[in-house]
Amino acid sequence: MNDLYLKIDEILRNADIEGLIESGAPLDEYSSEARDIASALSNMSRDDINYESVLALISLVFVRSFQLSEDSIQQRLPVIIDVSNKICKI
Repeated sequence: MNDLYLKIDEILRNADIEGLIESGAPLDEYSSEARDIASALSNMSRDDINYESVLALISLVFVRSFQLSEDSIQQRLPVIIDVSNKICKI
């Protein structure tokens, strides 16, 4: 596992966007999402990685993984914004 994946996994675990870890899910609950995000970022040029692209990427990954509606994403947006900011600082 690479360093980027591990950092993103920790950020997602701490944010617990879906509230699953708080509800008793295992700590690796967001590992596949962290892998998807890390992989996508690794394939992007540094110039293309910015707040907006990271925000869109996280939203897309969570929509796909958890079959979220637009309203559901909007409800989670404050946490997704925080996660995006943290990932941009890696």
